[in-house]
Amino acid sequence: MVTRNMKIVESDISGEPGAETTLLGIKGEVLELDMTPAERAALEEVLAPYVARGRKLGPMSAKPSTPRRVPQTTPEERAEIRAWAKAEGYEVADHGQIPNAVVTAYRAAHSETVEGESPAA
Repeated sequence: MVTRNMKIVESDISGEPGAETTLLGIKGEVLELDMTPAERAALEEVLAPYVARGRKLGPMSAKPSTPRRVPQTTPEERAEIRAWAKAEGYEVADHGQIPNAVVTAYRAAHSETVEGESPAA
């Protein structure tokens, strides 16, 4: 006996099989729409004058980006953290962002808590 499991994607517009998922960005939203190749071509034809005049921002992603949480530090505190980290054997650059793990370790060693985290025991 042979068992076949098949996934058939139907168009959200016409209900026809053979559709493919398309991402569409409009009004600050990213939408997912299942369309047949003919429906997609028709949409692209309608949007062509707008796309030709639009400004490219890069590829669109269905995954929302999450902002990175960067600890607030002063230039003096960053210098202290870098010096401490190097003395403790951490590899840190002389400039740029200090890894959150290093800042967390520094603050734990100095009995400070990082927002949303518990102090080290």
